[in-house]
Order: sequence, then structure tokens, then C-alpha cells
Amino acid sequence: GIRFWVVHPGGRKVINDVQAYLGLTDQQTQFSRTVLRNYGNMSSPTVMFVLDEVVRNGDPHPADWGIMVALGPGMATEVALLRW
Repeated sequence: GIRFWVVHPGGRKVINDVQAYLGLTDQQTQFSRTVLRNYGNMSSPTVMFVLDEVVRNGDPHPADWGIMVALGPGMATEVALLRW
């Protein structure tokens, strides 16, 4: 299954809405919330800060799966399947 969720922290409401829509737990969005709390929303690069937080503090192992969700202006949404 998916071990890591790298969600763009565009704001608390964005994280809450993505979490509710995808049925994620608070633990699964913790890295996004940490980046939002520490740095705020820095636009496009913010999701890469979340990925860095996962790599540094999530203890990913080879063959772990992740999903990265990035949001842009308007209706832009990008999703990537990750594998360590």
C-alpha cells in the first residue's frame, strides 16, 4: 500500500480538504502540516519541502510507495506515484 502522502500544503483548508476527500489520517498528512507550520505556503516548491521532510523524518525504505499531490493556480492538479 501507499506508505507516504506528500500533499502540497497550500493552507490548512487545502490539507483538510485533501485529507477528507482521500480519507487520509492526521498521521498521513503530518509532513504537510509540519512544512506549512514551519515555512508557510511557498507556492510551487512547497511540495518539494514536504518530500524532503518525508525523506528526512519519515524513514522511507527501498520499495516503499508514496503519492505526491501538487496543486497550482486555477484547476491545476498534479499527482505522481513515488517509489523509494
